[in-house]
Amino acid sequence: MKAILSPNMTLRDLFQIPCFKEAGSLLFPTSDLKNLSLEQSIESAAKQSLSWLPPHAIEGLNFTLEHGRYYAYPLGGSGCFVYPHPGAKRVLFILPGGGYGSLSTLAEGLPFAQQAFLAGDATVVVGYRYGKEAAYPNVLDDLAMAVSLVYQKRVLGEEVLPYTLLGFSAGGHLAGVFASEAEGYSRYHLPSPSALALAYPVVSLLPPTNQETAMNFLGNLCGNLSWEKRFSLSDLLTPSFPPIYLWHCLEDPAVPSISLNRFVEAVRSQGIDFHYRVYPGKGHGWALGEGTPAEGWFAEMLQWEKGK
Repeated sequence: MKAILSPNMTLRDLFQIPCFKEAGSLLFPTSDLKNLSLEQSIESAAKQSLSWLPPHAIEGLNFTLEHGRYYAYPLGGSGCFVYPHPGAKRVLFILPGGGYGSLSTLAEGLPFAQQAFLAGDATVVVGYRYGKEAAYPNVLDDLAMAVSLVYQKRVLGEEVLPYTLLGFSAGGHLAGVFASEAEGYSRYHLPSPSALALAYPVVSLLPPTNQETAMNFLGNLCGNLSWEKRFSLSDLLTPSFPPIYLWHCLEDPAVPSISLNRFVEAVRSQGIDFHYRVYPGKGHGWALGEGTPAEGWFAEMLQWEKGK
């Protein structure tokens, strides 16, 4: 791929490029943009925006310029990047994390879109509202708009392809809720995902939980136990739930192990097709996992996905 952007390019120059002009809040959280200078380099801005950013931001942005298209949602949200692939047999929708308070698109979006595309998948990096605008049902509405874009407007072609949801942290929570018939795809008259991949996901809004995720998703209803239970993934599982690929660290400082253990037990009790990895170490937000015990997990997930 011929590099078009460089780490030293300024944000001002980046946002003059048509593909990125409208996508500022998808690339950088709006709270970060307020604290960034348009004269900063992409490299310095990325480091300031997301401490867990892997060294693939420029590569992912260049990949997007060559293969991607940005679509704004008609009713709000951050829009999405779509990467059509000739001959694709499935679509991978990627939901970056950020506690519903931001979007880690440069770490948990573009690099995965690129690798999945190179493996033969059509891909979509999903933007959704965050911060005060995240509260239910907004984030679910935004994911539904991204899926509708593919399946009703046929931006990836006329063929209806099976799709996988890949969610990170809070994005994993969103993917899990949307994969449920009770609260997700069925409410929007959309097809069910054929598979679900969850990377260090927030799986419960019941305490103890990741409080930022619960507060942003539930808004004024945070602390209402019935709503916290309603949107905890263990309580949304049914035997018809799509196959699940799940991984997390042995010690995750952001997601209490008690909630992960309860979710794993619930998945197994429902007889759902389940591939489960626990990697040694303490961490959250490992993204591709390069240089960690989780390195290679995404290639394994893509192989697993092909069988679903």
